[in-house]
Amino acid sequence: MGNKNFRSLTMVLFVGLILVGCWDSGNIEQQNNVSLVIVDFNEEQYSFYIELANVLGGNLRDDQGGGGYSILHASGPSLIDARDQLNRRSDYPVFLGATRAVVFTQRMADKGIEEYINRIRREYDYRKSVVLLTSPTEPFLLISDETENDRSVGDAIEHTLENQKNEGQTVVVTVGDVLQIIALENVGFLLPQISSEEEENTLTGYTVFKDAKRIGTIPAEERKGIAYFLCSNPAFYYETKDENNHFIFNVVMVKKNIKPLYKDNQITFEIDMSFECELLYMNKITTITKEQQKHLSEELTKMIEDDVISAIKDSQRTYRTDYLGFYKYFRAKFLKEFKEMNWEEKYTQAEIKVKVKAKIEGGQGVDFNEKEE
Repeated sequence: MGNKNFRSLTMVLFVGLILVGCWDSGNIEQQNNVSLVIVDFNEEQYSFYIELANVLGGNLRDDQGGGGYSILHASGPSLIDARDQLNRRSDYPVFLGATRAVVFTQRMADKGIEEYINRIRREYDYRKSVVLLTSPTEPFLLISDETENDRSVGDAIEHTLENQKNEGQTVVVTVGDVLQIIALENVGFLLPQISSEEEENTLTGYTVFKDAKRIGTIPAEERKGIAYFLCSNPAFYYETKDENNHFIFNVVMVKKNIKPLYKDNQITFEIDMSFECELLYMNKITTITKEQQKHLSEELTKMIEDDVISAIKDSQRTYRTDYLGFYKYFRAKFLKEFKEMNWEEKYTQAEIKVKVKAKIEGGQGVDFNEKEE
């Protein structure tokens, strides 16, 4: 009797799961699932360019993307008007819960993104973990990129960012991150910039924001110093030469300590960074003497230190806003003082001391001779 009741209960649950699955499938098919949103401002008009998954065939769209994705465009004199036109042009409700990335054009970044970020906060189906980027590329060119394996452009952008993040090459910024920063006063932030180069969407630097408006762009070639402050496990290649050889190192940051001090109304930061430098390549295979090792270590230390100091100078002097996150260290120790001060003013006047140590390690097949010649 007990087994019979158990089998009956199991059958009811099984049928229930099938019905729920069918309902979910129907629900998904009756909405337009967005994978990428591009927000533009041009000629006094706000525009949305959205990438949609073609769950149902035969739907009419502005343009047909690759791999079963379509593009829908809408515009208006305000963000509300543009969204209203988007809804009226869409044959099913627009679902933002599957969005992989939001890209602001350079024009939109110049105009300011705070209003749209706050709109995202109020959208119940927008994930706060959606990544944010900027782009100088025209929207249709960016969203029409031919991706590998016919996946969506939004998915490709998100994976590119995650891959670069995992390799310690870039920082990923989400909606939630920017909402937290905007809630503070006098703190800036960076968004990764993506551009279409040789028909491929490529990370090309960072856009600097102050008061949620673009104030400049930092090229990818200058990202190392930024990464040492903002990335979890930054790692980069460094090259150095002497008259006899050419060396390539994989440089990984293994320790970072930022100590804030506050005395006599003056802010000071003491930065201590340590790096491990693995020798990957030599033009001429030879034994590295202890003296050569010391010289290479000093040279790498200087190169890394220059990158760190350059990033600080850009933040303090060129853009005059803290997008490197120094405020987090100061606020954690001096919360009361932080709340009472103009952080932008104090940050640009802060004294920042940098100490860098680079330790060289031999890679596979590299011979370090510990004895002096």
